[in-house]
Amino acid sequence: MNTGYIAVMDSGIGGLFTLKRLIEEMPNERFLYFGDNLNAPYGDKPVSLLNILTLKNVRRVMAHGVKAIVFACNTLAVNVLGNVKRFVPVPVFGVYPPTEKTATEGKRAVLFCTERTAERFKDSENLKVVSLPHLAKDVEKNADDLSAVNLKAHLDSSLKYQKILSENYRFDTVILGCTHYGLIENQFFDHFCPRDIISGDAFTARQVKEFLRISGKLANNKEITVDFIGDCAEKNRKLFLKVVNKP
Repeated sequence: MNTGYIAVMDSGIGGLFTLKRLIEEMPNERFLYFGDNLNAPYGDKPVSLLNILTLKNVRRVMAHGVKAIVFACNTLAVNVLGNVKRFVPVPVFGVYPPTEKTATEGKRAVLFCTERTAERFKDSENLKVVSLPHLAKDVEKNADDLSAVNLKAHLDSSLKYQKILSENYRFDTVILGCTHYGLIENQFFDHFCPRDIISGDAFTARQVKEFLRISGKLANNKEITVDFIGDCAEKNRKLFLKVVNKP
């Protein structure tokens, strides 16, 4: 079914950054974006509730004829994807924090993420995990003016980050473990000036493309199609055009 949508799902606006990466990798596909903005953010919700919300939302996007689904949300990917994909008749992919990449390359990194994501990762000699419980909500709230998000204030209120500073842990890589953070990537760069800022979006986009190519489901449409559904579809569409889909 080459004509089916690639559905991109997130708790709100964070997945728009993932959508951008998918479009860059597959400019001839049809994309369907669903943001569960009314329940955003997901990072502080119990996993049991995340499973319920996700299955409900998957049913909504499946009604539109999709050939693949991307959980453009690290919290969903690391907590519920394995369970949910058993009930979905199309391939489901997730965006994961690329901690293995930094470990393989011998980099020293800090993973910034939500509470639920932080529970799935452990500190090591070359990795520190810092949850920023309210940052995704702040990004969601200030979607129309992302400059109003104060990253430094969130860092200052994090006891774990303050502990890292006191231990003089030196790192060269920042891992963005929440897709909402990609929308304020410039703030992370300005604050830390790291050698690298990485996230899982680009890897996931390549993974989806390779799967569709091998399975013969990669489309070759003459032009890209991006449709938005959900209670905040128009809000997400406008933000995509204004913030994400700019040159």
